Amino acid sequence: MHSLQHIYTGDAVYAPPVLRAPSPSSSIGTDYGPDETPIAEQALSLEEFNVKMERQLRLDSPRPEETFADEEPLLPRNPHPQAEKALFTHVMQNLRKEVRKLQEDEIFERTLLRGSNVSEEQQPSSCDIDDIMRSMMGPAASSRAPTEPTSGSPLLIVSPVPSNASLVGAFTIGSTSDTSATSVSKRPPKAKSKAKAKRT
Repeated sequence: MHSLQHIYTGDAVYAPPVLRAPSPSSSIGTDYGPDETPIAEQALSLEEFNVKMERQLRLDSPRPEETFADEEPLLPRNPHPQAEKALFTHVMQNLRKEVRKLQEDEIFERTLLRGSNVSEEQQPSSCDIDDIMRSMMGPAASSRAPTEPTSGSPLLIVSPVPSNASLVGAFTIGSTSDTSATSVSKRPPKAKSKAKAKRT
């Protein structure tokens, strides 16, 4: 009868362990003994053994880069026009590939030398969000901004102009912070009869 595994919600749930096959007993505690020279090499003399090792290491052979540098740079001209055109196309593709690779390497090197330009970026001149938004919206918005009333500035109230009023006493200026109003009116002319009476 199989036993059910109870999983408690308060305990962390781990993945089941990975079961591998046990290591063979022959690989545990194996003693390989000292290195021995093969029988074919034991029959060689010291000079022959040195020549064999130099041939395997290829110490005297030129490297692939040296062999490529010694090759003739001029390509033989093929007498067949199609083969000559194919050779020309192949050479031009290789040249364009090398030039593109050099350009990409130069761009990468310039990017590494230049580094980051975060410190050279222009920082905002003000911390006020309203000024920053006006500067981003352009000169038209900034020119309209001063005409709008702010929370602490007095509000100008202009009364309607009657049809029979003169230009001098037409406006009444008031303020929200002060309930008093200043009215500009034209003074009435003095009576001329009193002046004539004084002269007589």
